[in-house]
Amino acid sequence: WVKDTNESPETHVSHNVTNFEFLYEPFYVATDLVPTHDERFMGYGFTRNSQVYEMYVAGYQFQVLSPIFTIHWGLQQKKTRPAWREQQNNMNRKQFEMFKKEIILKYSKTNKSTVAPQTPLPSQIPPHSSLDELKVEIPSLNMESEADLASVPMDLLNIDLSIGRWDNKRMYKIFDFALVGEKFEQLSEKYLVTLATQTSVERLHFLTQVAKHWTGPISVAVFASGADEFRILQHYITYLRLCYDNIRDNISWHLAMPKERIPNKVKIDSSQSFECDSPEKILKNLLSTRSLETIKWRLKNVYPQNIMRNLARKGCQTEQVFLTDVDIIPSVNMTDSLDSFLRSVTTNGRHVSKIAYVIPTYELDLRVKFPESKPELLRLVKKGLARPFHEKVFIYNQFATNFTSLERIDSSSSGFRHNLITTNRSSPFGVS
Repeated sequence: WVKDTNESPETHVSHNVTNFEFLYEPFYVATDLVPTHDERFMGYGFTRNSQVYEMYVAGYQFQVLSPIFTIHWGLQQKKTRPAWREQQNNMNRKQFEMFKKEIILKYSKTNKSTVAPQTPLPSQIPPHSSLDELKVEIPSLNMESEADLASVPMDLLNIDLSIGRWDNKRMYKIFDFALVGEKFEQLSEKYLVTLATQTSVERLHFLTQVAKHWTGPISVAVFASGADEFRILQHYITYLRLCYDNIRDNISWHLAMPKERIPNKVKIDSSQSFECDSPEKILKNLLSTRSLETIKWRLKNVYPQNIMRNLARKGCQTEQVFLTDVDIIPSVNMTDSLDSFLRSVTTNGRHVSKIAYVIPTYELDLRVKFPESKPELLRLVKKGLARPFHEKVFIYNQFATNFTSLERIDSSSSGFRHNLITTNRSSPFGVS
């Protein structure tokens, strides 16, 4: 993006995605009627882009928004892929060929105008790069000085772990609305869109910055394995709710646990006190108490990405959903700006159901501050301190968003405008 002198500071459509690519997986905003994420895809690889592919075949259009954006901390470099990640990717790569045939058959009668893009054979599709080992520290935030866990009830203890619903294969027990934000219902009535995200316990600290920038309702699905991770989750959520008003008020929590590791009872020590300005350090210390058995189980078993995504989505009470990963941070003041845009494209109180609004995503050097605006972000891009998400490790992830065109001056336009050229390999973040 390069700013035009006439560009509106209000959120608007920059351009349409005109040439969809397979493997494109943007973060997007859309109605809650979008296809669910196929839960047969477990672990890593093909989990998001398979859902975006189905949206495309179903006839969805993708439109890129400006000047809002999202950020992932850390300029990522391609590293040696762990064997377990490659095994998961290969498993899902094989699964995708059957999925593709099913999707084309499913929509062939109802959407004849859509021609599915030519998909590379499984052997031709490059594996996703492993990024889990990249340790990221987010900047500290101003909060209350200390949290005394004994001063508030640990609400998750009210859950009856013997009663919940099962996923489709009875592998995981799910607890919807295990804990509801104090203003979640009110915010769901105020705003048209909810941010939905999912995480395991070891990445919960990212919520401090997500909730700082996103002031609307948030639906969070958390995966916990066994009694020790449930105990850690209980401590950390209580800590977050004590230290951060926006987390206490805005977030509703949903829980998923593997059926063989659902605890009967969990003993909680509520006598601890924690410093409120060290969310990542506090979580790291809590995680160090996990048993060797739990650590081995987590390494051996796949993380149910799409089960968690669907759980977070289904917890949203608004018509529009902004589904992200927990380490994707919204730009400043995005909530109100995006809400105003969505209201502007409403016709007779209803939204066009088959449009997904892509939110451009950049990765940011850890040495710099979070950009307060799009012009600040572009200055960081020019200095090599920010770049499109996954540009170096898996370019097809966001390639169809066409950041080159976004950053090119178009003197004939009255804003950020360009045509999006895509191939057959991408998956964006968006509002749906």
